Amino acid sequence: MIAPIRKGERVIGVLFIQSRRAGSYAENDAATLQTLADQCGGALQRVRAEEDLRHSQQRFRDLFENSPDAIFVEDLAGMVWMRTPRRASCTGLRGRN
Repeated sequence: MIAPIRKGERVIGVLFIQSRRAGSYAENDAATLQTLADQCGGALQRVRAEEDLRHSQQRFRDLFENSPDAIFVEDLAGMVWMRTPRRASCTGLRGRN
């Protein structure tokens, strides 16, 4: 038996099971297999989204850390959470400043 793994209307894979014995599957087994395939589709989407997020975070980190400009991220209380090495050389500030 084969059930499509979908992302929306698009088929992104297949879930396949096989038995060598005739009559191994009941009538409702195809529906059960499709339910499993649908669950696999959701899991694959989450894995891909997490992977895309990791790549995006790495691109931001690389851009931020290698920027020739002085950049910093500060919260509303004035706490600096991130800064480029360039900011310290421009301002002379070091550490958590």
